Parts: sequence; C-alpha cells; structure tokens
Amino acid sequence: MSGPGAPRRLRVLRVIARLNVGGPALHVSLLTSRLDPDRFESLLAAGSPGEREGDMLALRPDLAVELGERLVTIPGLGRDVRPGADLRALRGLEGLVRRFRPHVVHTHTAKAGALGRLVAAGRRTPVIVHTFHGTVFGGHFHPVAGRAAALAERGLGRLSDAVLAVSPTVASELARHHVGRGRVRVVPLGLDLAPFAAVPALEGAPPPVLTLVARLAPVKDVPLFLEAAEMARRRVPALRVRIAGDGPLRSEIEAIAPPWAELLGHRGDLPALLADSGVVALSSRSEGSPVALIEALAAARPVVSVPVGGVVDILRGRPGALLATDRSAGALADAIVQALGDASLARAAAAGRAQIVCEFGIERLVADIEALYEELWEAHSRLSSRRLSEP
Repeated sequence: MSGPGAPRRLRVLRVIARLNVGGPALHVSLLTSRLDPDRFESLLAAGSPGEREGDMLALRPDLAVELGERLVTIPGLGRDVRPGADLRALRGLEGLVRRFRPHVVHTHTAKAGALGRLVAAGRRTPVIVHTFHGTVFGGHFHPVAGRAAALAERGLGRLSDAVLAVSPTVASELARHHVGRGRVRVVPLGLDLAPFAAVPALEGAPPPVLTLVARLAPVKDVPLFLEAAEMARRRVPALRVRIAGDGPLRSEIEAIAPPWAELLGHRGDLPALLADSGVVALSSRSEGSPVALIEALAAARPVVSVPVGGVVDILRGRPGALLATDRSAGALADAIVQALGDASLARAAAAGRAQIVCEFGIERLVADIEALYEELWEAHSRLSSRRLSEP
C-alpha cells in the first residue's frame, strides 16, 4: 500500500455462513488469523453450525484460540434459506460493516456471499471479493434451483471486484454459467499441513486399512463408498473400513452400514487417524477442492477417488493418487484394491508430499490473498484519484 491517504492497515471483513467441520471453515479461519497483522486488521463474521454438522472450533480449539476476538457471531446467519433469520442476519451484517468500516469484504459460501456482498455494496465498501469453494449450478442439485442460483450469482458477480475459484474446474463452471465475467481468478485452498507432513511415510505396500473422511451429507455419497468397500473386501478379506465424519445423514448411514464399517464420528486427531491408514478414498458426487485428499497426500498416504470436479484437477498425474475410471462402485473398488497392493504407489505418495505441501500450504494461500487485497485496493485508489481529478 502506498500513496497519500493510504491506510496503515487494510481492514478486512470475511463472511461465511457457519464454521462447520469442512474445508471452507478451515480456509477462512486460517486466513483470518494469519494475515500479516502489520498490514491487515481482520474480522471473521459467521453464523452457527446446524445440527449434526459439527462445530469446527469445538473440534479444533487451537483455531478458536488463534481467532480470539477476531470472530464475530451473526445471529440468523447459516446454511439454510429462512426469510426471518436471513433478514436478521442481513441487519447484523449491516451493523457490523457500519461499525468496522472495512476496506475489503471477502465472502465465502452461497448465502453468506449473497448477504455479505449486498451489504458491502450498499455501504460502498471499496473492495468486494467472493470465493467459490464449489458451485450449486448443476449435478446433483435440482435443475430449477441450479438455474436460479446461477442467475443470482451473475448479478452478485457484477458487485464483486474479484471472484475466486478454488480449482480450475470450479472456474470453468463459473465461465459456463457466465458468472463473474472477466473477474474470475483461480486461488487454490491453503491449509495448515505441517501436522500431516510429520506423519511417517509407509514402508512397503499400504496396509489393508481404508479410510473415508467426509461429512455425512448427500454430496459425499457415502453409500457409494460402502458399496465399493464391500466389493473390495471380497478381494481383500482383511480390509478394515473406517468413516470419519458426521452430518445430517448420520442416522441413515448408521442404518445401512454393515458391521465391518467403523463409524468414527468427527475426529480432531486426523494426522493420527491417517497415520493408521493405508489408503484414503473419496466417493463424492461433486467437489470444489477435496481437503481430505490433500491432507492425506500431505501425510504421504495413497489416495483414490471417483473423477469429479476439482478432484480431477488435483489428482490427475499426482504421485500417490489413483482416479477411478468412472463414478461407479465397481470402478472405485478396482482402484482401492490396486492401491492396497502397490508399494510403488506408497513410495510415490511419500516422494510427492513436499510438492502437495508447497501447493496447498497455508503460507502460499496467505501470500496470494495478501497480494490480491493490496492489488485491488491500489486499483480502487487509482480509480478514485482519477475521478477526483476529473473536471
């Protein structure tokens, strides 16, 4: 930042629907707490997680300590559309923006992105940014809802100075639906991968322990994973199968899970869980950027997945990773069995660990976002100066 009248620190307000267990909540918590305090003053506004979603800060008290007073709870803000609660959240955000007077408002997730950008534009916030961690325009979402979401996002994109996508696939989806024209940039996730990088690499072929780390929500398609695991167990009878996570489908998954599948619930010790794993799998219907697979690769564990969304961007050609030929239980089972018997895949995962940590570490993300904010602020300042100098 430079020039007369430039603030000593940029005030940044980040808005997310809720801090549930998942990649977006990790992403925003780490960004808020780790931006350079000499250049940025950060606040994070969030609603409360829904029932069975899991509370990220309860699971990760270290993040709660890092955030400290930078976290502000907005009553009514959450995932679901509820007119009364949404109006209360809108008023809460408007009051927060009025008091904090941010130079930058950066929103995450769909509803928080809509409410946050409307408030920011109404209060003439100089810089408005939104991150897409995935899209709701198609796939497993109802077509009418998808079209309505795309139409709304086109309008909101015109309020945004930058629209960020966490993977090239997400960026392509935005382009296909004409969202954020000319303003879309790919900024991959950044995570605290140091605890995973400390996990000892495997020696020899992966042990017969298959792990899924996922929210128990429709998008993760846990039934497909269980079907593939059952097929794999017919060929590898000693295979242990574990599912770490919780969510709205917990009761349904418990009802269909066979006795050999261990349902572990939310786990706050994922590095230890991965240390005891041979292969980590993913069976999602859609993914923006798969945090569970990134963390597994940082732990030098082979990963397998169905080929969807941002998974393909990350895993194609990646050492230690296998993509199933299609999104079917049989194809996923084949990939699981192949990975379990492949010592060279385990060695490749260990050799590729440093690269995944470099690409998706929090240090890279913080540097990218700090540079982005300063670039956008400078552009705003130049435009304001030109307007003031015009007769």
